[in-house]
Amino acid sequence: MAGQKKYKFGGRDSGNKEEAQRGSSSMAESIGALVASRNTQYGAAWLTTGKLIGFLSKEFYEFLERAPNFSYAWVIILNKLVRLLHDPENLDSWQDIAGYATLVAEELEHGKASSTQS
Repeated sequence: MAGQKKYKFGGRDSGNKEEAQRGSSSMAESIGALVASRNTQYGAAWLTTGKLIGFLSKEFYEFLERAPNFSYAWVIILNKLVRLLHDPENLDSWQDIAGYATLVAEELEHGKASSTQS
C-alpha cells in the first residue's frame, strides 16, 4: 500500500482509479436522472428563470449592486415561482419560498438590530 496512489470518491478513499471513476459515473447518472425528473415536473424552470433575469438585466444588475447578500435568495425564489407555473399545488416549492424569504427577513432584522446598537 505504501507509495500507492489513493483516489477519493464521496469523501472516502478508493483503492484504485477505476473504482473511483465508476463511483463518479454512478453519481453523474444519479444527478442526470434527478435533473430529468425535475424537468419533467417543472419544465425548463431554470431556462425560464434565466430568460426572466435577462429581460430584467438592467434592474437585476442594479439590485446586485444594492443588495448582493440577497441575490442568491432572490434568484432561488424566482425559480421556485417559475416552477409553480408548472405545478401550482407543489407544497414543497411554496415552503421553499417561505423559507428563503424568512432567511432574508431574519438577516434584515439582524442587520437593523446590530446597526442600532452601534
